[in-house]
Amino acid sequence: MKILSELVRLLKSDADLFKTFYSNNFLTFMLVILSIFSGADLISSDLKFKAFPLYFARPLSRSDYLMGKFSVVLFYLLLFTIVPGILLLLAKMLFTGSLAVSPLLLLALLVFPLLESVFLASLTLALSILSANTKFIQIAIFLVYMFSDSLAQILKSIFKSDYFLMVSLQRNIDQLASFLFRLTPRFAYPAWLAILPPVAVSLLAIGLLSWRIKKAEARS
Repeated sequence: MKILSELVRLLKSDADLFKTFYSNNFLTFMLVILSIFSGADLISSDLKFKAFPLYFARPLSRSDYLMGKFSVVLFYLLLFTIVPGILLLLAKMLFTGSLAVSPLLLLALLVFPLLESVFLASLTLALSILSANTKFIQIAIFLVYMFSDSLAQILKSIFKSDYFLMVSLQRNIDQLASFLFRLTPRFAYPAWLAILPPVAVSLLAIGLLSWRIKKAEARS
């Protein structure tokens, strides 16, 4: 309800409406909490119980394992992003009495929550593989969210450049939303660069997972 109250004044601008909804600080915080409880133990539990040999004793490929872990976290994240986004679109049509929607806006409405969810799922799984202690992973995910913004602000103050705001999870999501919804970015660096951290984190997660799986296969 807090998010919706902020969106009422934006009904006349579709891009502002959906950008504000998806990059809202409260929603991002709730997605991080959801990532913690849905994905922190997905791989750390396998490490704790030494389950890798059991997985790969069956005809299970690395890609099957990776897709299985990603799909669990993505299911919950998309359930709380793309589904409410579609419902918001329908509600907007009812309130305004217009069914006209820009194709680019509709594309952004689908692509942004997918990118955001892949970003958070990758970050969650990349940290989950670091330890068999699930509590440690949960705390680590939360600390990355909390302190990434502080670190970005410190670096910006030192080097006097908004480029270091890409380190901040929340600010990077805001910049990415501005890029996809074709709005003026809030920060003084090209908005398209905001896609680089999600891609980098996703590749890192896949690399770490593949490395750990390869080690498990060698031991088995």
